[in-house]
Amino acid sequence: MVTLNTFPIFTEARLTYTHILLEKFLNFPICLFWTAANISKHLQILNMFLLCSWTCEQPVITYKKLPVIKKQLFKRFMHRYNIDKSSLVYESKWLQVYEDLISCYNDNNKNNCICSNSSSHSIKIFNRIKADDAVIIIPIFENGLLLMVEGYRHGVNSSLLEFPGGFIDKNEEPSQAARRELFEETKYTCDSLELISWFYTWPGRAAQKNYVFVAKGLKNNNDLLLQNNSSNIQSDEKDIKVYILSREQIIAELKNGTRIKSSPMISALFFAKEAQRI
Repeated sequence: MVTLNTFPIFTEARLTYTHILLEKFLNFPICLFWTAANISKHLQILNMFLLCSWTCEQPVITYKKLPVIKKQLFKRFMHRYNIDKSSLVYESKWLQVYEDLISCYNDNNKNNCICSNSSSHSIKIFNRIKADDAVIIIPIFENGLLLMVEGYRHGVNSSLLEFPGGFIDKNEEPSQAARRELFEETKYTCDSLELISWFYTWPGRAAQKNYVFVAKGLKNNNDLLLQNNSSNIQSDEKDIKVYILSREQIIAELKNGTRIKSSPMISALFFAKEAQRI
């Protein structure tokens, strides 16, 4: 572990400012510098950045030199990944699974495959899942109660308590999918729908995004179901149970229960709380 003593130009008073500068202009955490095994080779570049930024007791940013320094640092620390071959190994209605052969190189030495074994130079194999993006809707009543649904999840062989949601259909906007899924799963419509954020479902395996919406002005429209073509509603959606819960009940279930264990739901709750919607 690299300590402050490694960097003689660091001072305790300047450390916080240095963190801010590095993270702001390099767009990745400063901890990458502390944990890099070969950091000693790159002290000259890092010190050059700091010397350009700290020419007096107050932080002075040399904007003209920052792009050059940033480019040099990225070349030393960041790697380029190439997909040499991609094969479709499984396909269903909902997803496709690919087997990718990956090689990764340091940008300033493209002949050096840093992911491979030094003796065999073998290429890494990764499995990648392609699935449509999805939506999660957090329906909130005027009195602060929230609408949740319980449905069977085959992967864990159990029923989980979740917010309404589902895949975005082809040529469908996320907001359109949110309104559709809300109605199909709960028979509620909403007057307002607000996109508060999005996140990757499983970035290690898929590029699928989950868009988080907050729905308000909820209206029960069970009668509209009779006017709709019920054949468009999947069988698993017909078996969904709808619950109206308080914020306290949801928090208690999160802490001590076994039904809110889906990471997308927990992420959605976090975004809603941070946006001060719940």
